[in-house]
Amino acid sequence: EAFVDNATITRVVIPGSVRTIGRWSFNNCTRLEEVVIEQGVQTIGFGAFVACPVLKKINIPKSVKTIEGHMLGYCPELAQVDVEEGNPRYGVINECLVDLETKTLLYFLTEAATIPDDGRVISIGMCAGTAAGGQRMKELTVPASVKTLEDTPFGNMQMLKKVVFE
Repeated sequence: EAFVDNATITRVVIPGSVRTIGRWSFNNCTRLEEVVIEQGVQTIGFGAFVACPVLKKINIPKSVKTIEGHMLGYCPELAQVDVEEGNPRYGVINECLVDLETKTLLYFLTEAATIPDDGRVISIGMCAGTAAGGQRMKELTVPASVKTLEDTPFGNMQMLKKVVFE
């Protein structure tokens, strides 16, 4: 929780010598716009970047093996999440951040995000709707391949008017 509620940081570079970004580390950093995570970081803790209202860009290197829940919730300006090619655990599919191992949709990254209907996503994770894309979505189709909805998967999707379950 080293930088919680910090109102001065605008950009942070987390060196590869840091193995774990702790829980709530950058919670409510009101001026944080960009996060650069270097190769070597393995875990991003629960709520690490939650409630950063001007966060626009973050990368996930291929060394990241664990993203604990609620990492990017309530970041309404988030426009870019880059997952390094070769990351065996995480990827961006149809504008959604996905845990490839558990087949869980972690976040809707843009309002144009669609849930893959080919079995690559079978679960919608806790607070998946709290990132920028989910906050702006108006309609959502949940394909039949999705078998599980975790806690509040559509939380904070205030513009969402229609959900269709296939």
